[in-house]
Amino acid sequence: MSNIKTTVTNPVKRKLLRWNHLCILTETGEVIKVNRLIDWLNAKPFKTFCLMDKPKLGVTVVTAFLAIDYSYGRAPNPIAFETMIFGGRRNNETYRYSTIQEARLGHKKVLKSFM
Repeated sequence: MSNIKTTVTNPVKRKLLRWNHLCILTETGEVIKVNRLIDWLNAKPFKTFCLMDKPKLGVTVVTAFLAIDYSYGRAPNPIAFETMIFGGRRNNETYRYSTIQEARLGHKKVLKSFM
């Protein structure tokens, strides 16, 4: 990670630079938490992950890497993947996961639930 020392006078920007709920996804699919925004922005390579399917007319299922730990430090592993349903009676239904494997499996389970 970056060893650059940054001096910021804006209190909002200062808080963002120390925010510790940001994550990066490695080439191997591992989620790593970073302590500062500048480290997150400088992460190389920055990997993304997104699956999208339309299991029926008017419904879209999306699973993505969020780059934020949605456990906010309350879980042993970062929760950085999310499956969300858009449209239909289950609109905005959401599931979150810690690993890329859980996210892929969860995406498949949601798709099967529409069959």
